[in-house]
Amino acid sequence: MRKYSLLFIGFCLAGVASAGEIQIGGLSGLSSAYTGINVSNERAYTSTLFAFATTITSPSSALPTGTTTAGANQLVDPNNGIQFNTIAGDSATNCALTGTGLCDYLAVSGSTTLITVPVGLNEIDQVWTLINDYWGLSGDQAKVIFNFGTTATVANLASQTVTLTEGNQYDDALDCSAAGTSTPNCTNFITSTSSANTSVAWSAASYTAPTSGTGPYVGTSGSLSLSDQSFTLTPTANYLVSITIEDLNGASNVSKLALSAITVDQAASSQSAIPEPSTVLLLLGGLVVMAAIHLRRRLVA
Repeated sequence: MRKYSLLFIGFCLAGVASAGEIQIGGLSGLSSAYTGINVSNERAYTSTLFAFATTITSPSSALPTGTTTAGANQLVDPNNGIQFNTIAGDSATNCALTGTGLCDYLAVSGSTTLITVPVGLNEIDQVWTLINDYWGLSGDQAKVIFNFGTTATVANLASQTVTLTEGNQYDDALDCSAAGTSTPNCTNFITSTSSANTSVAWSAASYTAPTSGTGPYVGTSGSLSLSDQSFTLTPTANYLVSITIEDLNGASNVSKLALSAITVDQAASSQSAIPEPSTVLLLLGGLVVMAAIHLRRRLVA
């Protein structure tokens, strides 16, 4: 009996060391409850980013949009296998063309040219962001700022900034084949997804838009895409306190950046020191079994 008890505990301890991807915000993604950012800064794919895409054909996978169910908002990049969790559960008038709608992403534009998303994890060696643009032009730029600290909540160390260029590391969510009635309008997708650590997380082969009315994509046709960007960090004991996304062209309303999700990878050395709750329960269960066996033997003796 002692042999089996020791095997049980050995199995529990083996389950402690698990490292991998962490979707920031958990199952509900970058919701207002997690980020602390007002829901008025959120938007929906169907009413904004893909507002004039009335027909979508041949999508690479289902687009998680307008969901209230945490877990139904998962999007996996088919090229690198990275999972993203878009916003689930938030609703607002700005997430619908009329009335109230469910939100999918954070908007960085106009008076809100930058947003900061809390992370609070150490030993981060990889970060993936799901960033696109709405109305942007090739050559527009955005900044991704990594804020570090000695604790999980205070950024008291030097930050690192990466500048992204539209048409290179990120692009419009719509690739138009004809100019619209408003400017700025059609831009092209990234021509090479293998460069600049950028990948296409979701795509649809074609869409059609209304032939009349107002809006940047009226009278256009083309394809749709969501792209993600990867960043390699040097894992340290210091914390990645937060990530700031800044739209350098948003103040003039030329560009409207869309941040759908953030996923990070935590090094194994850090994760092994923090067992998951289920693992702790298994370990405690093993100890209880051993104690019960020991007590029974004493009573029998």
